[in-house]
Amino acid sequence: MKRIILYGLSILLLTVLCVGITACGGNDDGDPGAQSGGSVSALVGQWKYTFSTGYQIYQFNNDGTGYSQEYDTQDGGWHSKHNYTYWYDSNNNKLTIQESGKTAEVYDVLGLSSTTLVINKPGSKGYKSFTKL
Repeated sequence: MKRIILYGLSILLLTVLCVGITACGGNDDGDPGAQSGGSVSALVGQWKYTFSTGYQIYQFNNDGTGYSQEYDTQDGGWHSKHNYTYWYDSNNNKLTIQESGKTAEVYDVLGLSSTTLVINKPGSKGYKSFTKL
């Protein structure tokens, strides 16, 4: 009798675990910038990268679009605005940015929090650290 009860409880436990694991699966249908389980919500907003002669602004929108623009303190002006689409794969820590008519650029995301974004383009020296505005 104990054996039958133990067997029944084991099957019940396995069933509950299977249902629980299935229910935790990702669904990115409402998140256009997401890919392979990633979420763009952490990226959404405006980010600033400061360098010796100015800064760059990157805007990431909820719909997977955005733009970048650079301000040069030496000439005191804004450079042209670049519109793009982007994808963020949080499973592999990859951010892909593609400007219209150009080859997509893939970046390694070294860090992402509510205030800081750190990326590196594979093969390049160093990294860029952005602050959320």
